[in-house]
Amino acid sequence: MIKNHRLFFLTNSINLIILVLLSAYSYILNKDLDILYKKHTELTIDLHNLNNKLFVENSLDSDLLEASNEKNILFSNYKNYKNYWDSFLSTDENIFINHTQQSAHKVDAFLTMELTKFKKRCLNNAIKLNTGNTSVIKSEIPESSEFGFGFSAYIGTWPSFDKEEAGLIEIQTRIIDQIVDAVASSTNEGELIELLYIKRESVGDIDAEHIGTDVVSGISDALLLKSSALVNSFRFQVSFVGRTENARSFVNQLRPPFSIRKIEARRSAIERDNTDESVNDTGDVSLAENNSQILPIIRDIKTKFIIDLEYVYELSYNPSDFAQWSGLKDSKNKHILELVNNFSSK
Repeated sequence: MIKNHRLFFLTNSINLIILVLLSAYSYILNKDLDILYKKHTELTIDLHNLNNKLFVENSLDSDLLEASNEKNILFSNYKNYKNYWDSFLSTDENIFINHTQQSAHKVDAFLTMELTKFKKRCLNNAIKLNTGNTSVIKSEIPESSEFGFGFSAYIGTWPSFDKEEAGLIEIQTRIIDQIVDAVASSTNEGELIELLYIKRESVGDIDAEHIGTDVVSGISDALLLKSSALVNSFRFQVSFVGRTENARSFVNQLRPPFSIRKIEARRSAIERDNTDESVNDTGDVSLAENNSQILPIIRDIKTKFIIDLEYVYELSYNPSDFAQWSGLKDSKNKHILELVNNFSSK
C-alpha cells in the first residue's frame, strides 16, 4: 500500500519538512525582530535625550546672548547714571569734597572776615539788609540787630566747637558766599533788593543749640533730595523782596550741586495814590469804607520770595544699589554682585 502511495507520502514528508523549516525560520525572525525593536526603542530614547540636550544647549546660547545684551544695557545705564550724578556733584568745584580741615580758631576768624565781606558786597550791589528796622512787609526778622547771613549767633561770640563741626560751619560759610554772590548779581540798576534772611541747616549739636532763628524752616520730605538715604546735602533758605526778574536771575545763577527745591512768592508791597488803604499779611489791599469807590493807581508792586535750596555734597549709591533699582532679579545674588561691582572698575 505504501508503494502504491509512495508519491503521496513523499510529498507530505517534503511539505512537513518545509513546514518545520519555515516554523524554525519564523521563530528566528521573530527573535531578531524583538532584538531590533529593543534596539529601535533604545535608539529612540537616545535620540530624544540628544534632542533635549541640543535644545538645552541652544537655549543656553540664546540665554547667554540675552544675558550679555542685558548686561551691556545695565552697564550703559549705570555709566550714564553715574556720569550724571558725578556731573551734578561737580566734584572739581564741590566745596564739601574739596574742603581742607583747619582749626576751630581759624574758622572763627574766617567767618568774621566773610561776614564783613558779605555786607560790603550787598552794600555795593544795592541790596538792603533787613536788620530789624522797618521792612517793606511783615517778615521774619533776625533777633540780632546785625544781619548774620545765617550766622547771627556767632557775631562777636564763638562756642567751643570741635574741629569737625567747625569745619562744617566753614563749608556752609563758603556755600553762603556763593548764595550772596548770586543775590548780588541779581539786582537791576536803580532798584533795591531787600534781603530778608538767609537761613541754614545746623551742622552739629553745638550749632543746633546756638543757631536760633537762623535755622531753616521745614518743608515736605517729598520735595527734598535728602529724603533718600543715598543723598547727603545741606539745606538753605533765602528770602528777599524784589521783582520777578530778580528771582529769575538768582535761580538761573545757581548751578549744581545747588538744587532748587521750592519757590514761594507773595505779593509784598504796593504803593498807591489817592487811596486810604492798608496791606495785610498776605499782600491783599483793604480800602477804607469812605473811599471804596476810588480805584487805586499801582505804582510799584514787589514780591517776597522764599527759596529753598539744597547743596548736594555726597551720594552713597553703588552698583549693587543700581542693580536693585533697575529691577534686576536676585540683585543680592553673589554672582550678580560680582558682575555689577565690576562696573566701577571699567
